[in-house]
Amino acid sequence: MSLSSYDTNFFLDPLNPTWMGDLVYLLKVAENNQLRLDPTNTTYLRAGHDGDESIAIGYGYDLLQNSSAEIISDLASVNVVLTPQQITAIQNLSGTYSATNIPSDISSISLPSEQAAEDLLIRAIEKRLYIGTQLGAGTITNPENGTFLHRMQSLGINMPDSREKAVLMSMWYQGGNNYFGTLASPSNMVNALIAGDRAEAWFEIRYGSSKNGKDGPGVVKRRYFEADYFGLYENGTTPDNITENEAVDILSMYTRHRDTIVDYEKRFGETPAWSENGRQHAPKNYVEIASLTNEYGYSFSLTLEDNLNIARSKLIDEYVVN
Repeated sequence: MSLSSYDTNFFLDPLNPTWMGDLVYLLKVAENNQLRLDPTNTTYLRAGHDGDESIAIGYGYDLLQNSSAEIISDLASVNVVLTPQQITAIQNLSGTYSATNIPSDISSISLPSEQAAEDLLIRAIEKRLYIGTQLGAGTITNPENGTFLHRMQSLGINMPDSREKAVLMSMWYQGGNNYFGTLASPSNMVNALIAGDRAEAWFEIRYGSSKNGKDGPGVVKRRYFEADYFGLYENGTTPDNITENEAVDILSMYTRHRDTIVDYEKRFGETPAWSENGRQHAPKNYVEIASLTNEYGYSFSLTLEDNLNIARSKLIDEYVVN
């Protein structure tokens, strides 16, 4: 088992090649990719239905999950001037909403720019990340209970700023305990992280965290992308230097979960041997949506064969006699 070599090759946002830049990119694509791709279109800057019985603005800033005082303060911080009627409407929000029953005083709220939407997203990220005291060059001390860093510290998981950490923070931002469990009862993914089992953590991100597809195609697409970004292999592993232990760990994970993996790939994957026509588009669409191959000349290895081939080849070379 190995989860010790972290990937710090940040590239999703070429203007901000840091772990925070990549995290913001991951969340932009997931929360409001239309705005990311068309940043001057004011339609995507307005408050509206977010598809989950709630109301959001910008890059998924939720107007029901945050308190009215927080919403008013956060919007003011990005230069949104609210009318008295809009303030009252925010204070009165409750229950669930569809695309047809959002109050007009809410749907009229708009952000001034895509940059304001990004600033609001970063403000929301920081609240979920630590809400503590930041000292020196990125050193976070005293993260508050209920934040991502507090949970990681409480679990004894020490992870540097990395692609792996960006994926986990993206999942925490989206679902918190839904993906991490509790301190008393951690999720399977968290148990894998505690054990330092990268392959098992990769399995839980790619397959387990979408509840076998029950959370919908959006989450399926997101997890395919994030699992590959997290990485099945240790950073720097190549066909020439992979160790026997790492190859065994990866193929042991596959053997344990083979039935689940094969069934999932039949429904959602691009694995040619198993995928069914018309049902294997989720991972491909996410990369197309993110425009990774067009903008950055980089493509994740999204098929199961691609993900397993290095480990398989290593063990064939070691044990199969020609």
